[in-house]
Amino acid sequence: MARKQTACQVSAASRRQDTSKHSTVPELRWGDVNRQDGAPDRSHGREGRAVETAGYSFRVRFIRSPRETLGIDSESLVLATPGEGTTVKLVVVGKEMPLRDSRDLALVGSGWPSQVEAAMAGEKYTTALMLAFARIRVGGDFGTRGPRMVITPAGLQYFARMMGVEMPVIQDIHGVMTYEGHPGLVRTDSPELLRTAASEHFGQMFRQLAEANVVLSDKERNALELYNSSFFYAGADSRFLLLMTAVEALLDPQPRPEDAAAHVDQLIAATHANLRLTPGDRASMVGSLQWLRDESIRQAGRRVVSARLGQRQYGRLVAKDFFCSCYDLRSRLVHGLAPFPSWEEVNMTNGPLELFVSDLLTAPYLES
Repeated sequence: MARKQTACQVSAASRRQDTSKHSTVPELRWGDVNRQDGAPDRSHGREGRAVETAGYSFRVRFIRSPRETLGIDSESLVLATPGEGTTVKLVVVGKEMPLRDSRDLALVGSGWPSQVEAAMAGEKYTTALMLAFARIRVGGDFGTRGPRMVITPAGLQYFARMMGVEMPVIQDIHGVMTYEGHPGLVRTDSPELLRTAASEHFGQMFRQLAEANVVLSDKERNALELYNSSFFYAGADSRFLLLMTAVEALLDPQPRPEDAAAHVDQLIAATHANLRLTPGDRASMVGSLQWLRDESIRQAGRRVVSARLGQRQYGRLVAKDFFCSCYDLRSRLVHGLAPFPSWEEVNMTNGPLELFVSDLLTAPYLES
């Protein structure tokens, strides 16, 4: 049965039509848990009051990746009925459309007798959802590594008065949440920001670089292409890794001094001669030791950064030290080292890192 759009939803939708693509004002969306999650409307009175509750529920709102979809033609799909009165289902959030056509989805479980049990069920079924999506090769943003918009209790009361409802109102979180009964939902989306480069500055840079008759090496061109690619990824983690990959693509580790290289050769010979090691272990260790004949990525990075950027500072650190700080952050992110970096730490690094890579690629060809 088609769901009726509430006056609250119509009001919010009409305001969204006037919002600029690059607005700096958070977008407000209003919804009702029952309507969005397919629950019956009879749980609400004529004035929007909740007249009965259905225990505790969990809800996991997430965003499906744009390149894949689910072959489901209905607006919801029951995935599990773990006990009497409890149901777990996948639903469309917002507009009425089949699951296959919506990227804004939610996993909803209802009917648990306590908030603790609902939270435990939410953790269990969220894990199952993430693994199932990985297995069928469909991407999902489950809100664990992204910006969080917070609406204060006073703000929730304001939105409830503005929408003219008397039911309890809670924030619609991008991620896992639990709640009791059938509250209304208020959702804010992160604003999209647009940075504008001054035309005079662009013209000056273009003319100066054209007059320099720059011939890029293959490494420089590869690094430049990776740097450009980073602007097309919204996720903080992916942007950070592409920016660091651009730096590493620029590097060319040089041979170590003769004494250091001779020491490495001795280690390789000793490893070959140690018959107590299995052939597989010997080959693996020799392969690792051979990399030691050249300077490490960290050493090569400090050398190149010092030569190109000197004493310039980024994030209150001299360029070579900033590179080392970013390289440590990359290692923690890629290899899962403790402490694993938070989204906030990565996102805060991306600003100075973007400027750092820009200077690294262009500074040698521009007058200081």
